[in-house]
Amino acid sequence: MPAADGYKVRALVGVPYPQHPLNLTEENSFTVENLAPSVEYTFEVSGYKKQYEGTPSSILVKTKGLELPTVQNLTVELEKGHGNLVKLTWSAAASDNYKSISQWQYGIYYGLDLKSLFTNGPQLTTHNTSIVVSGLAACESYVFDVAVTGPSGPGPLSASPRTIVTQFDERAPPKHLRVRTPEWDEMVMLVTWQSSCPVMSANVSYVVSVTETTRMNSSLVLPPTTNRSLSTPIRIYSGGRYRVCVSSQPSPWRTQLVRAGEERLKSGGQQLNQGPCVYHYSMPLPTPHQLTVFKLNNGSVFVYWQPVDDHKEKHFKISNYVVLMSKGVQLDFDAVKRISVMAPPLCWTRSTPARNTFAVQMFTTDGFSSSVSESVRSKLKRVERSCKLDFDAVKTDFGDGASLLCVGLARRRHATFRRPMFTTDGFSSSVSKACRSAEAEVYVDRRDTIRVSASAGLAGERGALSLGGGLGVLGLLLLIGALGSALAFYVYKSRRLQTSFTRFANSHYNTRGRRQSGSVSRFLGRRAASNCLISQSSPYHYTALPKLDVVIHAYIDIYSE
Repeated sequence: MPAADGYKVRALVGVPYPQHPLNLTEENSFTVENLAPSVEYTFEVSGYKKQYEGTPSSILVKTKGLELPTVQNLTVELEKGHGNLVKLTWSAAASDNYKSISQWQYGIYYGLDLKSLFTNGPQLTTHNTSIVVSGLAACESYVFDVAVTGPSGPGPLSASPRTIVTQFDERAPPKHLRVRTPEWDEMVMLVTWQSSCPVMSANVSYVVSVTETTRMNSSLVLPPTTNRSLSTPIRIYSGGRYRVCVSSQPSPWRTQLVRAGEERLKSGGQQLNQGPCVYHYSMPLPTPHQLTVFKLNNGSVFVYWQPVDDHKEKHFKISNYVVLMSKGVQLDFDAVKRISVMAPPLCWTRSTPARNTFAVQMFTTDGFSSSVSESVRSKLKRVERSCKLDFDAVKTDFGDGASLLCVGLARRRHATFRRPMFTTDGFSSSVSKACRSAEAEVYVDRRDTIRVSASAGLAGERGALSLGGGLGVLGLLLLIGALGSALAFYVYKSRRLQTSFTRFANSHYNTRGRRQSGSVSRFLGRRAASNCLISQSSPYHYTALPKLDVVIHAYIDIYSE
């Protein structure tokens, strides 16, 4: 199997010997150690690739040496006063074949069934002939056995393993811990568990420890109870990752005496016994997507992404975005540079290497973060002209009915802005509310597409807001009416002019979309190369644009004269 990722080597042996653990290797040879002497093993080797495994090849081999002795006279009993502490005693191993060995190493095998004795391996090891096993579940049936494990390899298990049932203990950990999201609230995790025994002979308190792996820890102590099935709801946050542990706590003001092997621990007051733990992940936060990155001629980097709409979300509020930037063609998290912005886009004006990789991540006011978006490499984009205007893109997120109509040209061009599909009223108040502190940059590239960018920290000189066409609504309507009347008079008088008007009307009226063309045209020559036009009284504005550069291009036609 030349294309295999590696090989699995198994050493199979029959009862009463415990099974040897599985071995993995990437080479075509492997040495299996710690085998029992004078025992037949079946060795199997199979190749694997990812989760798939090939047909094994096997060989039968018998090891050299003399057979190891079996442990005799095994006894198992509960420690007095402790329902889940088990004491094991046995006779020292003796064999005429190994008279030179004065001290053997013993392995303690135990589990809930016979199969676990042979497959799980030794749980404990000791050189003594007795041991106390702790950490057992209460009210469970366990199977115990002892075998030699050294110094000459693992010996056979005894022919008669011992079985014992543990009893109720206040310190025994709870069972069947589960964490799930209830149907009645997706921002709650419901922690459920069962008591250590079906019948509780004493009250037991439980401590629910909740560890948020990102930012916080908390614990909840429940009052003493004898109930068998218990549950408690816990409020969680979007994007949280939780580790939940439930531990039993004996009744207070009681002195406990705990014996573990030959050690005795005497403590007054309460004693906490660590219980089972599970992990729970809350509803994930939405990840920013549609990341767009390109580089301008002046070295600035423009980064835009589809912002997360938290207005419809009741479980979290956006705090900020973090743009990740690293050198090279792949995102290097060890050497990444983090740039915090309140909202897209980001215009990074500092000098950067020719090749950079970018990604973005969202953070909430609760301190949680979303997954990292897809990574995008920066691209060089040629731009003819650019102009600046004040626009609070951080707070308005390009919404609130504000429209950016900015044309900065090096040549004479004509711009026609068509009525978009979505409009809102009160445009003047929206613009006055939006145009505050941050700066936006709008420019036209060689492909005749208007692009808009904004940044709260755009370096350089702050350009003043330039309002073009400062006519009010009433003045604009009167002017259009007067021009329309004059044009109609000349059309009526001149057949040739009427034909020209028909061509003009056909090019500025779309019958299929029922959208009028509002002429806010302006011829821009050299002296008007940096004019920025914001129509404060015009209804031609955009609301909640999901992808600004694409949507604006759909409603704005720019062509050269």
